[in-house]
Order: sequence, then C-alpha cells, then structure tokens
Amino acid sequence: MACDPSLARARQVWLEMAGVPMAFPADGGVDVAVSTGSRISPPGWIGIVALGDAAIITVPANSWVGTVREVLQGLPVEVLTNSDRLAQSCRSPRCWVRRAWLTSM
Repeated sequence: MACDPSLARARQVWLEMAGVPMAFPADGGVDVAVSTGSRISPPGWIGIVALGDAAIITVPANSWVGTVREVLQGLPVEVLTNSDRLAQSCRSPRCWVRRAWLTSM
C-alpha cells in the first residue's frame, strides 16, 4: 500500500507510543515487540494498532511474543482490531483477546 503523508504521520505517532524500536511492515503484516513501557495499551496488556495494511503489537513480557505470533499467524490485519472476529479466529487455548487493547484507523 502506498503510504500517504497522513498515514505515515499517524504511524510515526503510534511507533513513538510503542516505546521500543519497531515498524509497520512496508509490505503489510505485523511487527511484534516487547515493551513494558508501551503507551498504546494499559500496563500489562497487549496493544494492537492497525493502520492501513500493517499493524504493530506490543506485549508486556518476552514470554508473550511466541504465543501472540502463533495465534495471529495467517490472520488478515483487518481482523486484529475487531475483538469479535479475533476471538472467533483464535483457536489457541492460550487466547488472550480479552487482555488486548485494539486500535485501528
């Protein structure tokens, strides 16, 4: 997706709020990073921000990274910020949808 200036600026703001180096993947998809100081979700929660065809996800601890990647593998970005669709798509017994802070634009 070609990135317009407004989308690029919105992404930059959310990246700053993530509190760790990460990026909205240029070819779409998801970047997951550990950030105990993320400001995109309440402390201890998973934060998901989807803008355009890409998303960033912050998790509160290293132990969450693998689980989040496993659960989200193959899901379209547009599902990530729709709690009902995400819960339906989540087939893992370790599903964490109720502890995720979802944001999209």
